[in-house]
Formats: sequence, C-alpha cells, structure tokens
Amino acid sequence: MAAGEAWRPVRVRWLEGSRAQETPVALCLEGVWQPVELAGEELRQGPEPGAPRLRRFYLRGGGAVYFLEGPFDEGVWKLRGPRYSLDD
Repeated sequence: MAAGEAWRPVRVRWLEGSRAQETPVALCLEGVWQPVELAGEELRQGPEPGAPRLRRFYLRGGGAVYFLEGPFDEGVWKLRGPRYSLDD
C-alpha cells in the first residue's frame, strides 16, 4: 500500500452466515455497487491489553485489489485501494 494512504469509510454487502463466517460480496464505490471476491482475510488485535479486534479482508474486483478493515463486532468498515496487485 502507498505510504500515507488514508482509510475511508465504505458500505459493504455481505454473504451472511454466522458472524465469523460473513464474507463481503460487494462494495459501494462512488455510489455504484462493485462485486468483489475474497482473496484473503485475517483477524488482528492491537498490542495493548483490551485493544479491539479487527477483521481485515483482501478483496479483488474490477481488476483491482481492495483492503477492507473493520471491527470484529459492530462498527464502521474502512477501505483502502484500489491497488492493482496484493504486493503494491
């Protein structure tokens, strides 16, 4: 990811299962729903005791890669991207 690239809020559509199995299937980008496919995911927690757990998804859609991050529980989802490779 480019240094200093800011996270921005995003609306997400989910393929629902249990909370731990929800998978993003579309992102609302500039008012248009863009279908995405899951390329990877991880669960992260900050180094401080009691730090919130975050879910991070690596998504592909429209020839680009997006990084989606949000709280394990309820809250706002944030997006970085597009990138054109997982290595960018």
